[in-house]
Amino acid sequence: MPAIAPAVKSQYEIERDERIKRNEAFLVSLGLGKDGAAKLKAPKKASAPRTPRAKKVRGPRRTSSRLSGGAAPVERLSYDESHFDETPRPKKRARRGPKAVDYMTDAERAMLGEFDMDAFEEFLTDEHPISEDNRRQVMRQAEKLVSGQGVRYDSPTYGWDEGVVFRKGEPVTMSSDIIQVIADARDFEDEHGRDHGNGWLLNHPLRKLLIFQTHVARGEAAEAA
Repeated sequence: MPAIAPAVKSQYEIERDERIKRNEAFLVSLGLGKDGAAKLKAPKKASAPRTPRAKKVRGPRRTSSRLSGGAAPVERLSYDESHFDETPRPKKRARRGPKAVDYMTDAERAMLGEFDMDAFEEFLTDEHPISEDNRRQVMRQAEKLVSGQGVRYDSPTYGWDEGVVFRKGEPVTMSSDIIQVIADARDFEDEHGRDHGNGWLLNHPLRKLLIFQTHVARGEAAEAA
C-alpha cells in the first residue's frame, strides 16, 4: 500500500499554529500553562474583626389597649360648674334663635302658665329623649334659671368675678321670651367670660327650656282647636 504523503499546510494554518505556540508560551510564563500549574490569584486581605454595636437604651415599651384586646379606661366626671372642660376653643358666635322652634308672641306665651319641672323632666325622658347624664345636667341648671337663683360660673380658671350671676332674681318662666334670654346669655358671657364647658352652663339648658315651651304651646293650641 503506497504511503500517504503528508498534507501540505496552507499559509493560514502555519500562521495559526505559530499563534497557538506563542499563546501557550505566554500562559506558561504566567503559571497558567496546560501542565496544570496553579492559577495566579490575588491574596485575600485579612478582614478586621467586627466590633459589636452598642445597644441603645430604650424606655418602657408603649402598649396599646386596642391591640391587646382590652378597652381603654374611661373616666367619667359628674357635671359641676367647677369641672368644666377648660380647654380653650375658637370663639363662635351663637345664633340668635334656634331654627327648631316657632317664634311666639307675648300674648301666646302669657297663656302658658308656669313651668312644671316634673313635666319638663318627663318631656326630656319621653318626648325629647336625651341621655341620663345630659338630662341631669340640664335639669340642674334649668332649676336655677326657673327658680330665680341664677347661674354662676365657678370655674377656677375662667370663672366670673365674685357676685356675678346670670339672671339672679329674674326667673325664666313659660311667659319669658327665651329666645331673647339665650341672646342675653351670650352677651353676658361676652362681657364676663366665655363658658369653656361646651355650652352646659347656659346655652344647652336654655334651649331645652325653649323646646319644652314650644312643645307646650303646640299642645295647648291643638286642644283649643
